[in-house]
Amino acid sequence: MVVVLLDRTVRANAGRSATVGRAYAANTFGAIVGSLITGFWLVPRLGSFRMIAAAAGVNLLLAVALDLRSSERRVLPLAMNLFCLLIAFVVGSSSFFYNRALLSLSAVLYGNSYQGHLTLGEISATNDLVFMADGVNDSIAVFRSDNYVALRINGKVDASTGDALTQLLLGHLGAAFEPEPRRVLIIGFGSGMTASAVARYPDVERIDCVEIEPAVIRAAPVSRKPQPKCPE
Repeated sequence: MVVVLLDRTVRANAGRSATVGRAYAANTFGAIVGSLITGFWLVPRLGSFRMIAAAAGVNLLLAVALDLRSSERRVLPLAMNLFCLLIAFVVGSSSFFYNRALLSLSAVLYGNSYQGHLTLGEISATNDLVFMADGVNDSIAVFRSDNYVALRINGKVDASTGDALTQLLLGHLGAAFEPEPRRVLIIGFGSGMTASAVARYPDVERIDCVEIEPAVIRAAPVSRKPQPKCPE
């Protein structure tokens, strides 16, 4: 479709091969620049939900622009595109559709919880969402209840008070097999329990922890102290 539209606007002496080349060059350039801007700048600032709504809005704006430039000026397609554009704006800007707790729930892993007695929305509300951030690499969330704290990465629980023993043992076992450890490397910060276990040994002089997602580090203080429920 894009090639056809460009073919109508090129000069008479320009061949169709040049038109196809320009279309693919623009597509390649847009894919590279768009992915960099969206992944490294827009998603961490707007969040994945609002970014999807914004992307839909941009596509609908392009459709409206093409309708206005068309010589036929069909009213029904233009009206439908404008209506869908309004819906995208309302959905993206309204907190009614932006259920952060539900978006942080992996329906594939936890959708069958409670044996079907609760809906997905009710399941996501069983714990308080105290932290949520869409990072460059992952979506991070921290859920808390009276006796349970969980760090979810892309909807999956990667650290919680339920498996604290395993996280602590990862640090203690390494120190147990290495007498007088002085320098320790930990891949992945998680909830920080492994790092805290290693830090208890007086011989340790330096701990290097490699974490690919900065939002995990930001979530660590939240997961260690009571917080008010994150606003929807």
